[in-house]
Amino acid sequence: AVLTSPSGKEARFPYRYIAAPAGAAAVAEAATASGTLSGPAAGGGKLSVSLANFSIVYRASDVSVTWGGSQVPVARLRRSDSASTEIVLAVPPGVPGVTLVTVHPAGAPSNAASFSFTYEDDTLPEVLGVSPSEIYSDGGGRVTLRLAKVDGGAVAADASVTVRFSDGTEAAAQGLSLSRPAAQSASAGRAVLTFDVPAGAPGRAQVEVSVAGKSPASGPVALTVIADPSSPPTVSLSPERGFCDGTLQVTA
Repeated sequence: AVLTSPSGKEARFPYRYIAAPAGAAAVAEAATASGTLSGPAAGGGKLSVSLANFSIVYRASDVSVTWGGSQVPVARLRRSDSASTEIVLAVPPGVPGVTLVTVHPAGAPSNAASFSFTYEDDTLPEVLGVSPSEIYSDGGGRVTLRLAKVDGGAVAADASVTVRFSDGTEAAAQGLSLSRPAAQSASAGRAVLTFDVPAGAPGRAQVEVSVAGKSPASGPVALTVIADPSSPPTVSLSPERGFCDGTLQVTA
């Protein structure tokens, strides 16, 4: 190419023509800041997408994005050349489940690429801790679960706990109690769920919890069931003898 000034001076530089992409584009990479293709149903955050075999574009508005049937704008066009096109999207709100996202140059729907984004239900309860994590197999042991994101109006009658034992049997827990620590923020939905574990086979058990019809996204809570001691406990004292002046400390 030649650039000529009004005075007749010329500047020459190379200019390369390339063939337009043929067929569909492809998603080379797509991820949020956490490195996943998922996020809360409330939306928010940025999603970076790298496309191959995509027509060169010069503005963010030159890219059309259909997110679950709705058009969303491109927040930023990072680069676009014959090697790749990189864009940034703001994740819109959605409903829990998988949503299809399709990207193509405006006016060229055949040069499209698609990927799936998963919305997580961020209203599901969250298990913060379990105590104790081991319990005897004769039943009656009381377990406490510390929970978050529990509906504010939920009471013990709204909760259910089922224990699946290692031998495949299952039984409903009894004596459920649901309380809310006064020191915890109400907005976090903190709650304490306690229950009595029924008798069952020793081994690793799975505790399925539901509060107000919602179960933790992390799935069942693991609980180790151990066999009852087969013999009476033994006691040893150290030291086994000493003076009777009342100053001796004994460890049992």
